[in-house]
Amino acid sequence: LITMNQIYEREYGQFTDERARWLVDEYLSIETARLKLRQDFLPRFRGVLPEKKVTAYYQLENKLYALFMYEAAMKVVPIE
Repeated sequence: LITMNQIYEREYGQFTDERARWLVDEYLSIETARLKLRQDFLPRFRGVLPEKKVTAYYQLENKLYALFMYEAAMKVVPIE
């Protein structure tokens, strides 16, 4: 998200629909990979931790990710 915002800032005023499409596709690709990674690790966590600990871990990870996204969103320049 931060790098994508940097691309947008660098291209501000010259931002095309094609580039906007690429940014959305790239963002969704990253989010899909992130979800897959979380899903891939779930059986491993369940194999060594009680369910309450697994749930607490994912809850903590979600909170940290939300904080990261909030911080990144504060730096985003609105699309023209």
